[in-house]
Amino acid sequence: MNRKTVVAVLAAALLAGSLFAQGAEHQTSWGFEGAYYPPHNQGWDSGGWVSPGYSPIPEPDTFVPLGLDEGRELGNTWGSVKAQGWLAHKITLPVLQGPGPLTAGNNLSLNFRGELSPVTAGVSARAILTPVAFLNFEAGAYFGTGWAALGFNGLGLNRDGSGIPDQGAFNGLVSKVWGSGTFQFDLAAVVPGDWNHVVTLATVKAEYRTYSRAETEESWMFQGDSGENFNGMRYYTTLVLAYQMPLKVNLAGIMVETNWNGGDIKNLSPMGQGGWGSDFLSVTISPLCNIRLSDKASVVILAGFARGKKYTDETIFYNWFQNREYESAFWYFDQLAFSFSYTL
Repeated sequence: MNRKTVVAVLAAALLAGSLFAQGAEHQTSWGFEGAYYPPHNQGWDSGGWVSPGYSPIPEPDTFVPLGLDEGRELGNTWGSVKAQGWLAHKITLPVLQGPGPLTAGNNLSLNFRGELSPVTAGVSARAILTPVAFLNFEAGAYFGTGWAALGFNGLGLNRDGSGIPDQGAFNGLVSKVWGSGTFQFDLAAVVPGDWNHVVTLATVKAEYRTYSRAETEESWMFQGDSGENFNGMRYYTTLVLAYQMPLKVNLAGIMVETNWNGGDIKNLSPMGQGGWGSDFLSVTISPLCNIRLSDKASVVILAGFARGKKYTDETIFYNWFQNREYESAFWYFDQLAFSFSYTL
């Protein structure tokens, strides 16, 4: 979806919000998200599965630095963490509602959110239209920035060949615009009953993202990621199969997420041409559960298992990802994460 189209849809939704504000329902919530990422050896000297490992593997004596790239140890002694707080407001408007079960709950939802971590800050707005019970469409935009603090770096270019992103305070702006469609189904809608809630969800999303300081085909890092971001399109899918029940643990299921580069970035350094894997399909499989703490508070807990890029023995110790050569894929324990939310 074209950026201008997404922004136009979002603006139209916000305008609709002002027109229907009298019948709108408002909801404010806040929360905290955190994750722990265990260290691992990047698939070095292993099969298709890599367990967490807390003993770093240093560069071998045969390693030869390349330009500013002095190499890296594989893994570390403790892993890494993510933490951020957020505040959100949701406005729900009755739109296109009808008398039947498929249209009775139709609405337009406007969602605004601000988030803050030790080294990043961002704001987002989303408009979600539900024209029928089992389908919704979303358009959204995000703007964020970052800085360096406490030994962490939130935002920076990753282009000089060293593999170490540059640092600075509020050093540019990251923007994202997206459009998505979601199919959702609950068995209880067909077979009513408190114990009949088998829930399925499938989302396809197209996102265009940019970092204001990056030129075409220049990589950058944001929110402590691997620094393999580029200005351009990225695509996402999310599949969820879950069981909802009238208990304290009121939902349990599994989520499968995929994402990959689009456009020219996908063809920048393909796996089949001895590149670092610009066309690699990232996959994460996450068992999850939701715990209802009260009528207003809940927490989601998930464990993520991800598909990563294993590089050749000759290039795996290079610190800058563009100096490496893709060999195969491997699976590893990616994260243990939680998200707490409270509705005011």
